[in-house]
Amino acid sequence: MTETVALVVAAGRGTRMSGNVPKQYRQLAGQAVLRRTLSAFVSHPAISRVCPVIHRDDNESFTAASLGLDLDAPIHGGETRQDSVRLGLEHLAHSGAPDRVLIHDGARPFVPASLIDQVIGSLDRAEATIPALDVHDTLKRMDGSQIGETVERAGLVRAQTPQGFHFKSILEAHRAFAELSLTDDAAVAEKFGINVMTVPGVEENIKITRDEDLERAAFWLQAKRETRVGSGFDVHKFDTGKNVRLGGIDIPHDQSLAGHSDADVALHALTDALLGALGDGDIGAHFPPSDAPMAGRGFIPVSQTCP
Repeated sequence: MTETVALVVAAGRGTRMSGNVPKQYRQLAGQAVLRRTLSAFVSHPAISRVCPVIHRDDNESFTAASLGLDLDAPIHGGETRQDSVRLGLEHLAHSGAPDRVLIHDGARPFVPASLIDQVIGSLDRAEATIPALDVHDTLKRMDGSQIGETVERAGLVRAQTPQGFHFKSILEAHRAFAELSLTDDAAVAEKFGINVMTVPGVEENIKITRDEDLERAAFWLQAKRETRVGSGFDVHKFDTGKNVRLGGIDIPHDQSLAGHSDADVALHALTDALLGALGDGDIGAHFPPSDAPMAGRGFIPVSQTCP
């Protein structure tokens, strides 16, 4: 089978953002940006390994951000992005060279599985492929603070990652131009004479570069969240007993509520509401009266757990 490895480059310092925390370790809705990026490749069935490239000063931050993810041990990057990619490729060459490699920016946390699919699929007919988006804004070349000229935008695109390559070719290209400082791996491939195809990029596949990018990403995540509401009710008749259990608390009384389990109408109604919000039936469907092991059982009373 053809093996495809994801090389996630996250050794930058993020100097265009405020503060002293590199952008890939900033929190985005409760998770580090880099964790979201890595997770997209770890969970993709066509990716056999995920190899992160990090800054040598970020070992502790990386460990916290990647806890529990199935990753290769991180590689320490170089002074530039191009150095970091080359060092990552060299590591892969010595640890079992794959057939193909996808090179992705660690600060692009919203890469969809469908885009990964497109890039991998296009490598069946191309030596290199990148996602690209059309340019819609008018482009200007600046001369200091003045407009120098208007740049014709026809034929121009915005390049994204992951950029996909046949491994041997991109390794040779990076070795050949190690002394240069090019802005992406497609530029290295072009310089080496590799023909680079494109697939349609995705607007949501943004790169976190400035503070406002992080704010926009958080807003976008919030907008994607689904709000659900559920309601529930429960009824039990009174019977002989010495307490009534409500919300896990046994309240002294000369009667109790009769039921198959603990007859806690408060927690049963809450459970029905949660199941309703999930669209997953009700408590009777999950714990029917015919379920003999549940007879007389229920939640542990709060009075037994909290003095």
